Amino acid sequence: MRFSTSILLAVVAVAALGANGCKHHSDNGRSSPGVERQHMATSSDPRNPQRTPPSSQASSQVPSQATSQSTSPSTSSNSGAVTWPTLSSAHGHASAVWRLDNDGDNDDGYLVVGSQTNFATAATQPEPATTAANPVIADSDRYAAWVLKLADSGEIVWQRQYPAQRESHGRAVAATGQSGFVIAGSHRDSARRAFHGMLLGIDANGDERWRQVLGDPGVTTLYAVVVAPDGTIYAAGQNAGRGWIVAADDDGTPIGQTLFPEFDAVRALAITADADGTITLLAGATQGATTTSLGTSELLGLDTEGKVRWRTPLPQSGKGEIAAIAMTKDGGGVAVGRGHGADNKKISLWLARWRGDGEVIASEVVPSDDIEAGTAVVALDDGGFAVAGHTLQGFRHRRVRVWRWDRQNRLQWAHSYGDSNRDLANGLARGPEGTLVAVGQTAMPQAGGSGLMAIAIDGDGTVQWQRMQGRE
Repeated sequence: MRFSTSILLAVVAVAALGANGCKHHSDNGRSSPGVERQHMATSSDPRNPQRTPPSSQASSQVPSQATSQSTSPSTSSNSGAVTWPTLSSAHGHASAVWRLDNDGDNDDGYLVVGSQTNFATAATQPEPATTAANPVIADSDRYAAWVLKLADSGEIVWQRQYPAQRESHGRAVAATGQSGFVIAGSHRDSARRAFHGMLLGIDANGDERWRQVLGDPGVTTLYAVVVAPDGTIYAAGQNAGRGWIVAADDDGTPIGQTLFPEFDAVRALAITADADGTITLLAGATQGATTTSLGTSELLGLDTEGKVRWRTPLPQSGKGEIAAIAMTKDGGGVAVGRGHGADNKKISLWLARWRGDGEVIASEVVPSDDIEAGTAVVALDDGGFAVAGHTLQGFRHRRVRVWRWDRQNRLQWAHSYGDSNRDLANGLARGPEGTLVAVGQTAMPQAGGSGLMAIAIDGDGTVQWQRMQGRE
């Protein structure tokens, strides 16, 4: 089994599930049956009617709301947990984290992306009466896309909300040129349950530069985003319940899109280049998931126009859903999520790994006494990789789980974190000197709902600090 030989350029993948086995099918550059494509290259051509960029909508967003923090949060007991007082009144969670590495200019730290209750919008935009045919999202469910900058110590440097007229969510982040970032997520201006995908450009201080609202109204969102060396932005998600990849230039102007009707969503995305500079997008697509059973997945290799070069069902047996993809330092890669075998239906962390020459060296469901899932993965400098996710113990106690493998694909350790029984990680980033930072959500017992969680651990899995919103 062979994958394209590649080197790492950039990787961000955010999602909620896992993946399936390894058999390679080459399409020789042809698109797969059922793929609907509009041109997805680095420039549009208005002279060719098949090269029409996807439609976008002018955003009617409320200006971003800024808060600055420079004081240390208060530390509690001996667990290292703290309360963030300015956050304790609003529900929120984190979906992704990006390491800020500015070559020692004392401005390092982490960019955390997620969603937070937007009380201002809920108060000023009352909802109409709901009906069975036209359900309305309640005020209590109003969220705004939310970005925080954390120092290396976990202190909040600043935070921003990016509201829509009704609701917005941040799900993934990638660095762009000129010290900026692009946030991928969802956006809703209507009182009805009709979302669009959202690309949001911000500068290094969190100020909004631009916003694009994309896709058809409905079950539409963007889960993952990467940036090519030429500045082209590629984002993946679902458009009205179909798998979807969209391309945009560096100011968010849409260039093209590819729809995959045979898939429900594309939840993971990575970008690589081979020795001659040829770009390949690696996409983790899923289909057929229900509330009671896992779906199936495929790893797709795409060119920059969205054409399928090859496709690989994952895993080889059983079921699974890809959550995240990362490219390792040897030019290979790893995909993670959750899955189960053909005979054993117990769900656990699933992973597949391949070398730089494309040969798969591992595809396995990791044994566990509990129900487990991987949601994020990062490559490490030593050639290994780390995975973040969660474990469910006895169907009642959910905790953050982090695993670390070496370059020989040997599990070095696995540890659980958090004590609220509703802790889980959605994002993972590498920090200095082997530090790993996982972000996600925790329970807020006094306020109800969920709150932001961030945990920093060293290379052996020992907690350096942890932050729990709304908890003493």
